[in-house]
Amino acid sequence: MATLAATIVIHAVMVNSWGRLGGPDGFGGITPWGQVLPLGGTPRRADFLVSFLIVITVWLMLRNLRRSRFWRAWIALGDDEVAAVSCGISPPRLVLLAFVLSGFLIGVAGGAYAHVQRYIAPGNFGLMESVMIVSAVMLGGRGGLAGPPMAAAVVWLLPEQLQIAPYARLLIFGIALLALLRLRSQGLLPQRPLAYARTNHPSDRADDRKMNIELTAHELRYSIGAFEPVSDVSLTVCSGEGIGLVGRNGSGKTLTLDMLSGFLKPSSGMVKLGERRIEGLEPWHVARTGIRRTFQESRLFQRLSVLEHAMVGSHTCGRVSIFAAVLGLHSARLEQGKIVTRGRTMLVLFGEDRFGPRENDPAVTFSFGNRRRIEMARCLAAEPLRVLVLDEPFVGVPHDDIPALCSMLRREAQLACIVVAEHDIEALYGLVDSLLRLEQGKVVSEAHSDKTEGGRTA
Repeated sequence: MATLAATIVIHAVMVNSWGRLGGPDGFGGITPWGQVLPLGGTPRRADFLVSFLIVITVWLMLRNLRRSRFWRAWIALGDDEVAAVSCGISPPRLVLLAFVLSGFLIGVAGGAYAHVQRYIAPGNFGLMESVMIVSAVMLGGRGGLAGPPMAAAVVWLLPEQLQIAPYARLLIFGIALLALLRLRSQGLLPQRPLAYARTNHPSDRADDRKMNIELTAHELRYSIGAFEPVSDVSLTVCSGEGIGLVGRNGSGKTLTLDMLSGFLKPSSGMVKLGERRIEGLEPWHVARTGIRRTFQESRLFQRLSVLEHAMVGSHTCGRVSIFAAVLGLHSARLEQGKIVTRGRTMLVLFGEDRFGPRENDPAVTFSFGNRRRIEMARCLAAEPLRVLVLDEPFVGVPHDDIPALCSMLRREAQLACIVVAEHDIEALYGLVDSLLRLEQGKVVSEAHSDKTEGGRTA
């Protein structure tokens, strides 16, 4: 609706403007492509060659972009913004990049159109054209490259085929378009996960992970009016250590994790990572400091494969610009190879037989326990990884698999701080060094791992 409203406003501005825009009469005399470029042949041949060259160039650029971290970030933001933010993806920056790139492509298309038509006026860009463009985008589907051109052909050719019924043309066109959108809500050709070639690029941890770091929370409080679901929580965990939060439902475990990871701003209190206070930062800034988390409910991206989930976890490793990604420069290909290698490495940790043969399958097609493993792989792929925050990570995981999973997590995150919220104390054996029991938003007791033998559930 905003797009259509903007079209009406721009149309009104163009109609009421004079000077170089020509007002309602528009302006002509635009140089045809045959005179701009020495292409030879007839004017129509020159128009076709230039239009074809533009389409192929844009298609190749988008193909390069589709295999970049920027494309995966856009897909992730569209599927689940909260999970995307937890990977360090900044919505304002990615949305701005999308608008800039879209504006550039639209500008190229508009300039090419003007040289083909030799004359433009406000009537060339009316409401009907905007409806057709939006319809082509919706019908083309999100994320694919073959769907939009096919949808554009359908949307533009269908009215031409209805010339035999001039009075009912728009009505028939509208009904047919609505039927297509209803029957093919995912687009004519829905996006399929990409397959990534095997690479041998190294994927080493950064040197800054070798530094000891400490996560500290001091007297955290979170209030909703007069109600304080978290009233006094303090904890300290150092690199290579783990701490577990246990307690009944409603005791404040998840809210505490939300404040540690930046998804909730404490009403009072302090959160520090090393010497830096982080309680006032946006969650994607917190994630970029090295704090990664899973959620109480499984949060996966509908349109990304298992391997792409692990690759999204490495989003903050990327250093190349979007221009290098669009142009397919060597630096972009090299970075992509390292991210692919790192993603596969993380999946192997959770079972090569489990994910290897199906790395290109959508993550949402897996069982709940495997979805939790995918989320943990996404966290471990982070660079840097300084704090690993897990919210009931073993729900849906077979009980016999939990000890090996804890050992692997502790080994791979041995230089990170680990904070886990869990009901089952037994599931935390081998993963944490101490436990904090929460009741009504307060820490009521603390025990080290060698003092938890008597407890089973909390």
